[in-house]
Amino acid sequence: MGIIATVVAVVGSSTASLSSDELATHSAARRGAAGLWELAQHIDGHFLPYYAFMHLWLEFGQAEWWMRLPSALATGAAAVLVADLGRRLHSLPAGLPAAAVYVDRYLFATVPAYALLAGLALASLPRAAALLAPAGLVAGAVPGHLGHLDLRRPDGRHENFPRAVRIVEQGARPGDAIVYGRSRLREGFLYYGGERLPDDVLLSGTAPLPDSFGYPERDDVAAAVGERRRVWVVWPGGPEAAARAGRVDALVGAGFTRVKAWRTGRVPGMTVALYARRPPSGG
Repeated sequence: MGIIATVVAVVGSSTASLSSDELATHSAARRGAAGLWELAQHIDGHFLPYYAFMHLWLEFGQAEWWMRLPSALATGAAAVLVADLGRRLHSLPAGLPAAAVYVDRYLFATVPAYALLAGLALASLPRAAALLAPAGLVAGAVPGHLGHLDLRRPDGRHENFPRAVRIVEQGARPGDAIVYGRSRLREGFLYYGGERLPDDVLLSGTAPLPDSFGYPERDDVAAAVGERRRVWVVWPGGPEAAARAGRVDALVGAGFTRVKAWRTGRVPGMTVALYARRPPSGG
């Protein structure tokens, strides 16, 4: 059961965009021991052992499937333990149905217990009723399978950083700039785009901030943009959320107007927008 659960977790794990949580792990894992300790004093201190492990793990690769492999292995181990616990508490038939449960990330710590209870209940049915148990398992497995397929879509974890990066790369021109409405979005663009992106004019340091997952930035947007004619802007949420991205207001105040906006990922997702400087009013 452990091997099956691990295989199910691994297959297709490279197709979905990294989520904000996974990018936070990527940001943390790229720091040294001192940087990790400093980060833990401010945020996610309970994840310090995990971040330290991932720091070593990512020395051997940076691909999505490789980043997710430890979680897949943990899923397999959990399936084995739950199955064995069911066997100890009741019988082997009680443990097997409880092992390759698909759960949301915020329920993963409790659902194995629910699955174990379900397995115990099935194993405790009278013999005649127990004959219907396989049908019940199949009925429960179908939604789980569909959930796995949905999770492996490019936007299965709500964000779709690869598409957002492609939009910018395919439409960018020499001299363009890029501005992030939230500094944390930069991690995803750096992971998928790197040096192929337009000039990051607000970035004032290449290392993440020691107390968060953001980056050091200057706040004088108009001055940072300078005389550039076009600026790409990225913010969380849909195009209607532009008002909540203060840097958009700064660009509009500096004479820019939106040319086009693309929504990427599932709700809330993120928006990639192109802004161009308005031509001077002629006389």
